[in-house]
Amino acid sequence: MADFEDIAHATLKALNLHPIPERETLMIEIPLTPEEFAAKSAQIAKQGIVLSGEEGTIEKMGVKAHWSYADGVLKIAILDKPFFLTEQSVEDQLRKWL
Repeated sequence: MADFEDIAHATLKALNLHPIPERETLMIEIPLTPEEFAAKSAQIAKQGIVLSGEEGTIEKMGVKAHWSYADGVLKIAILDKPFFLTEQSVEDQLRKWL
């Protein structure tokens, strides 16, 4: 038997009332040395986005994304965004900040 949350999500999705992400959508993969990652983290912090540790979630202006830094690669994946923004526009803005 489905729980309330499953039913609520299915109903919202069926009515197209709220974007419910099915999965992460990989947007950006950037090869960076640890030193470059530290510099990029400081640079993007000026935009109010904190990359601390090896992975986390960031949110700004209605966009929510998961990020991770491992094996010399920074990966950023979109989790949620306002319906009026395309993934490409979000990626373009992140690349400007990075």
